[in-house]
Amino acid sequence: MTILNQIKKIDWLMLIPGMHQRIPRKLLAIEFQEGNLCVAAFRRANGKVVLEKTAYLPLSLNITTDEPLLVAQEIKRQLESAGIRYRQCVVCLPMRWMLSFSLNVPKEVPDEDVMSFCELEATRELPYPAETLHLSYLITRVTEHDRICAGVGVLRSDVQRLQSILELAGLIPRSFTSGLTAFKTVEESQEPKVVLYPTAETIGIVVLVQAGVLALRVIEGIARIDSDLGHVIRELRLTLAQFPPPIVQKIAQNPSIRA
Repeated sequence: MTILNQIKKIDWLMLIPGMHQRIPRKLLAIEFQEGNLCVAAFRRANGKVVLEKTAYLPLSLNITTDEPLLVAQEIKRQLESAGIRYRQCVVCLPMRWMLSFSLNVPKEVPDEDVMSFCELEATRELPYPAETLHLSYLITRVTEHDRICAGVGVLRSDVQRLQSILELAGLIPRSFTSGLTAFKTVEESQEPKVVLYPTAETIGIVVLVQAGVLALRVIEGIARIDSDLGHVIRELRLTLAQFPPPIVQKIAQNPSIRA
């Protein structure tokens, strides 16, 4: 429930792009983890977001492989049994769905061409054609001469399938997110840092700077950091190795690894 409990700290409009004219007064946040559905019900009152209820509901069916109608029926039953009747929702996609890359932008690439460069590199870095993915990029200038492009993608087919399941369950999805957007608001330090985000099935290594998420690396098959600490450390070293020395030095000088 880590991400869901932090959503109340995020700007309401940021969660629902394009809904500035019709902001729902009641909203359900949903996060899918292995075998579980994590939900939190929020309402907007007097310009504030109030957390009304949270629930951790078991799911016997898989949102990726099982019949969508059957999955939808189970989700609907579980929400009704928990007394949750909100319909409009924002959805945190499973961490294991995230495809990510991070790369240094060559100095010779002018600022106006950086986005085109990142889009081109995405076709080389990711295992699927760009047209089959929802992609987003963050360009961060870490020194006077060093820029880093962090890209995150998710298969359109996965999102469309999940949207169909939720609609069959009587829900109205307003936004899909990786959940990592919570870190950008929760973390207020000016210094770069590393956050380890464990779920029931993965551990996410998130490198943060003031501008937002600089890199994401997902380790599958490990749900507890202490169960294979050596593996986590190796993945962390691989993640940091791709950054310019100033970033790595700042993290080493100001260690703030959170879990």
